[in-house]
Amino acid sequence: MKQRVNTRFRGASWNETELAAAAGAPKMTRASVENVYEGDIAGRGALEYLMAYNQAGNAAFVGLERITGSVLGRAGSFVLEHRGTYGQDGVRIELVVLPGAGSGELAGLLGRGTFASGHAELYDLALDLELPD
Repeated sequence: MKQRVNTRFRGASWNETELAAAAGAPKMTRASVENVYEGDIAGRGALEYLMAYNQAGNAAFVGLERITGSVLGRAGSFVLEHRGTYGQDGVRIELVVLPGAGSGELAGLLGRGTFASGHAELYDLALDLELPD
């Protein structure tokens, strides 16, 4: 059954390190991130981003996040694929639940969503999910 789920999350940690440094070239980085979720999705997310910056300091990134906890009371984990950009106007991300990467009562979970925001302590997120039977 398809359903809109609403959650809030905050970043618990962000550790970014530079990769593939080249003189005169914009930086590329890897960021290890931990998120904490509350609401229809409750639990913790372990996220790895690969980021490429341009000369203006804007970034494009891809990432995978394993969220462990529950969705509407169903326990397990699932993986969200992130694709987005970051710039002066904030962050914009397209999110897709990675098919076949759920566990426990979340095995078979499918879905997607988008996220756009400026900087905040707590972020609101809505995803359209298809919960397993």
